[in-house]
Order: sequence, then C-alpha cells, then structure tokens
Amino acid sequence: MRLISWNICHGGGTRAPQIIQQLRAWAPDVVGLSEFRDTAPSRSIQAALAEMGLTHQHSTIDPSDPTRDRLLFASRTPITIQPTAVYPEFGRWIHATITEPLPLHLIKLWVPNREQTGIKYDFHRTVVETLSPLAGVSGLAFGDTNTGVPGMDDERPFFNDQEGQWFTNLSNTGWHDLWRQRNPDGREYTWHSQTGTGFRLDQVFGTNAIEPFIEEVHYQWGTPPTGKFRGPSDHAAIVIDLAE
Repeated sequence: MRLISWNICHGGGTRAPQIIQQLRAWAPDVVGLSEFRDTAPSRSIQAALAEMGLTHQHSTIDPSDPTRDRLLFASRTPITIQPTAVYPEFGRWIHATITEPLPLHLIKLWVPNREQTGIKYDFHRTVVETLSPLAGVSGLAFGDTNTGVPGMDDERPFFNDQEGQWFTNLSNTGWHDLWRQRNPDGREYTWHSQTGTGFRLDQVFGTNAIEPFIEEVHYQWGTPPTGKFRGPSDHAAIVIDLAE
C-alpha cells in the first residue's frame, strides 16, 4: 500500500499535467494534497486521481473562496471522514479512516506558517491534544507542517526551540517522526527558499501500532524540474510504503 503526501503549490497551475504524470508514475493507493484549490488545474488533478482508481475523495474546499489553498484526500478504498477538531475554519485537517487493506487512521494536516494566521503554536498544541487519544491505533499523520527541529531540519538557523519541542511532544504522546527515526543524523530538505536554502518542512508521524507495517519512508521531488522548482512542485513529496 502506497501513500503520497504532497504540497502541489498554488493549486498546481500550469504544472498540473506534470503533477498528474508524476502521480501516475508513483501509483499511490492514498493521496493527500496540500494547496489544493477549486480551480481548473486542481480539478484536473482530482479527476485524474479518480481515473487512477482513487475515487473516494474528500476536500476542505471553501465554495465561497475557490482560490484559497486547502486539502484534498483521495483513496482507492472507501473512507470514513471523522469530525474535524483542529481549526475546521482553516481547512487544514482531514481525518479519514479506512478498513481495507488494513484498518488505519489517516490524517492529512497542514500547519500554518508563523506569519499567516498568528495561530501556529495554538495549532501545534491542538494537534498534540487531538492525536494523543489516538496513540493506540494504527495511524499516520502526514503533511506540510512548516516546522522542523532547529539545527537538524534547517540548512541555516530558522526553526526555534518551541517548534523543536513540538516533535518531542508528539513523540511523548506516541506519534513519532518516521523519517527521522530511520535517519537520526540525516539531513534532507523538502523545500528551498529563493536563495536555495533548504528546510525539511514535510513529515509523516506514525504510532507504535503502525510501525511493523512500515516498509519505507522517503522523499521524492518527481520529474521533470519545472521552472525554478526541483520537480513539478516546490515541495518534495513524502512516499510511504506499507506492507499489507
């Protein structure tokens, strides 16, 4: 079973055909997209996912503001959407459960930047409070968190101690940074600034119960490079492979 989590940047825009081509190549069973919009490029990606067999879909699109960046969740198997407890008005949280090929809680999240809403750290706290009761289930929470551990996930100093503590708080509740577990001293960046400085902004967190099913967690940029981007988007995708 393959899961893809990807920030497609401003709804995909003119890069939508390349994004679709790359998603087909990855052959996912579940996809979670950030910066999905109710625009023609995003809708073409959504339709292509359905053509690939990921017909069970849910988005946080706001019909009154179609160009606002939101989330899309698409699955090959039926999903049940759970109530949103983390700032539902921002559309940055989708909690889906599936029963096939194995029972799973799958959470697509997108943490605000510091300057966007002024609630980043409240969002962090609410995420920990919401995930804590789910620590005993088989669960994955994945997405663009705009957060990292200082000195590990930033090529130059940017993340602060409060942001680093969020990873510790999540781990203490039973949700672990799966890529970091496998790469304790690794440095890999999923987004670069205009000056080329790298940051690992995208993560997947998993519970102890899901750990035996994890085959691989890695990042891929996809091809071809598009404009100034290293792939079809300005973010690398998270690729999560689970044993069935």
